[in-house]
Amino acid sequence: MVPDIHPEDPKNSIPKNQIEFRQRLLKGPFQPVLDIFPRTSFSGVKRSFQKSWYQQFTWLEYSPKDDLAFCFPCRMFSGSTGLNIGQSELPIDEVIDDQRKNINSVKELTRQKNREIMRRLIDITVCLGIGGKPFRGHTESKNDVHKGLFLDILIYNFIEGSCVRHAVLEKIANSVNIKLKTLKSVSTTRWACRYEAVSAVKVNYSALLIAINEISESTRQADIRAKCLGIIYQMKTFEFVFALEMLEPILCSILKVSSYLQKSDINLLTAVQLVESLKKTLKTMRNIESNFNNIYKKVFKLCEENQIVIPPVKKRKVSSKVDCFSNTQHFMDTKEEEMKITVYNATLDQMINGINLRFSQETLNMIKSISNVLELNVDDNDITILTDAFGLEAEMLKSEISLLKHTDNVPKNNIKNCDTWIKWLTEFGSGRETIFNNILKMLKIFVTIPVTSCSCERAFSKLSLIKTKLRSTMHQDRLDGLLTMSIEQELAYNINIDEVIEQFKILIPSERRMVL
Repeated sequence: MVPDIHPEDPKNSIPKNQIEFRQRLLKGPFQPVLDIFPRTSFSGVKRSFQKSWYQQFTWLEYSPKDDLAFCFPCRMFSGSTGLNIGQSELPIDEVIDDQRKNINSVKELTRQKNREIMRRLIDITVCLGIGGKPFRGHTESKNDVHKGLFLDILIYNFIEGSCVRHAVLEKIANSVNIKLKTLKSVSTTRWACRYEAVSAVKVNYSALLIAINEISESTRQADIRAKCLGIIYQMKTFEFVFALEMLEPILCSILKVSSYLQKSDINLLTAVQLVESLKKTLKTMRNIESNFNNIYKKVFKLCEENQIVIPPVKKRKVSSKVDCFSNTQHFMDTKEEEMKITVYNATLDQMINGINLRFSQETLNMIKSISNVLELNVDDNDITILTDAFGLEAEMLKSEISLLKHTDNVPKNNIKNCDTWIKWLTEFGSGRETIFNNILKMLKIFVTIPVTSCSCERAFSKLSLIKTKLRSTMHQDRLDGLLTMSIEQELAYNINIDEVIEQFKILIPSERRMVL
C-alpha cells in the first residue's frame, strides 16, 4: 500500500489551471503497479484489481488511496468522477436493478405524458364532433393563419357578442344588486330558446336599459351608438313590455310539454294527456278574466318604474270603401281592453288553433280509447273507434275485454303501459295470444305509431350541418362516426377516454412509436 496519496491519484481534483490541466492530460492515466492489490468481498468471493487490465484497457486508471478504478477520459472531460461501477460499494446485480428501475420510471413518465396528450386530442375530437364542426383547415401548413378547428380551437362568445359590452352589463347588475340571467338568442324552431330569451330579457330588463344607455354614451362607433338608441327605443315601448309579461307564462307552459314530447322514451298515452292539459291551460288563460288582469297589472307597474308612457287608444274609423257597415264598428274605450282583444286573446287563439291542427281530434280520440281498453273500461263509442282504426271485429273485441275483466292475474302495475300488456299476453305457454288476438293485434299496431318525428328531423338537421359542400369528399365511415357523436351527444359526453386509448393502442398489430 502507498502510505501517502500520489499527486496524480484520481481521487485528487482535476487542475483548474489550464497549463496544469494540459500537463496532467499529457501524462495520461495513473496506472500504479502494486505488489499486492487490496481484496474486497463480493457475494462471498474475494476479488482484487489486476495489473493486466492496464494493457487490456489503456484508458483505465487506479486509485491506491480508495481502491477504486476510474475512466481517465471520462474523469478529465465529461465532469464525471470516472468511477467504475464494478468497483462501487453496491453489488452489480443491485446496480443493474436500480438502472432498470430508473429506465422503467422514465418510460412510465413518458407513457403518462403521451396518454395525457391523447386525452386532450380525444376531448377536442368529441367537442368538435358534438358541435358538427370541421376538423381540418385548407392545407394546415405552418404559414396558414387558420389551420382548422382541430389545431386552432377558438371560443366565440349586441351584449353577448362583445366582452366589453358584457362587462358593462355585469357591472350595472352588481351596482343595482340584480342577479344576471344569461341572454339567449331566439331560435325559430326551438321553444326552449324562445322561453329562455324572453325570460332573460324580463329578468335583466332594468339592468339592460342602464347598460345599453351607458354603452351608447361611451362608444365612439356611430353604428354601435345607433343600434343602442334603436334598442332602447324599442325596449321602452308599452307593446314591448306587454309582450314580455304576456309571453313568459305562455311559453313556459308550452316548453314543459315540448320538452317531454322530444324524449326518446316518451309514452304516447302520457303525451296525449299533456297535450290535452296544455290546451285546457291555454283556454283557461284566455277565458278567465283574472289571468289577463294580473298580467296587465305587472305591465303597468313595470312601465311606471321605468317611466314608460302608456299610449292612449286611437279610435280610427274604418273607411266605407273597406267596410260598407263601418257604422257598426266597435271602438275600445281603454288600452287594457284593446290589448286584451287584439293581442292577448288573438295570440292564445292562434296557439290553440295550432295545437288542434297539429294533434287532430280523431287521433286523440283513438289514443283515449286505447287508454280505456287498458283500464278495461270501454263503451260503444270506444269499440267503434278502435274497430275502424285497426280493422277489428267489434263483437270479438267486446268478448275479449269482458273476459279480461274476469281474469284474476291481469297486470295490476303500469296498467297503462302497452309493453306490460304485450308481455303478459305473449307469455310463453299461456295461450293468451290466441284467446285475446284482437287486443294483441291492436296493441302491436299501436306501439309502432311514432309519437313525434323529432329523432328523424334531428338526424337530417345534423346531416345538413356535417355533410356540407366543403366536406363533400368525406367517406361513409367518417360520416357515420361524426353523425353518431353529433346526434347521440349524451353517449359522446360519457365516453371512457381510457378505453378509447386502449382501443387505439391495439388498432395496429405492431407496437406504436408513441408509448401508451
